[in-house]
Amino acid sequence: MTPETTPHDFRPLDNNHPRTAFSCGDTALDIYFRTLAGQSGRRRMSVVHVMSNTVTQDVIAYYTLTNASIDAGLLPDVLVKKNRYRPHDTLGVTLLGRFAIDLRYSRGKGWGVHMYMDASYNALLASRIVASCGILLDTETGNARAREFWAGREFVSLGIRNDGKERFFISMDYIQKLHGNA
Repeated sequence: MTPETTPHDFRPLDNNHPRTAFSCGDTALDIYFRTLAGQSGRRRMSVVHVMSNTVTQDVIAYYTLTNASIDAGLLPDVLVKKNRYRPHDTLGVTLLGRFAIDLRYSRGKGWGVHMYMDASYNALLASRIVASCGILLDTETGNARAREFWAGREFVSLGIRNDGKERFFISMDYIQKLHGNA
């Protein structure tokens, strides 16, 4: 099953999405989606976006978007200089907080890229209403597969955080180019 051959749609999580069968192989992501995602949305802590198979109604994948901020001094020097940020300026960013694909949908078939394109497009649209200079995300340190995936999408590593997660960033200027005149 690929995005090209499987009828699907994206929409915010609602009560009609079946959540109990979702399993991505990461216990924390599974538990969040099955038990906490609805509450997280209702409390406006994040917006959960769901990709569903429109024939079977299966949840294929989900991701979350949240507003966040970062000190400009933590961003790549080229971006800081280009935009004349001062190192201690606090900048708005979009946090891509969770990103998971159900194991029933084969990995390596394009689902992650397809989901990233939707997430980045939504982040771009939101940046026109609430300032965001880019997308920020964190991965588990040592997760070579995640590191390779995000580096392949032009994300740059900002290093390892105190909690051991690796932080990545991509500028909204790049996202704008990726989506053209969207």
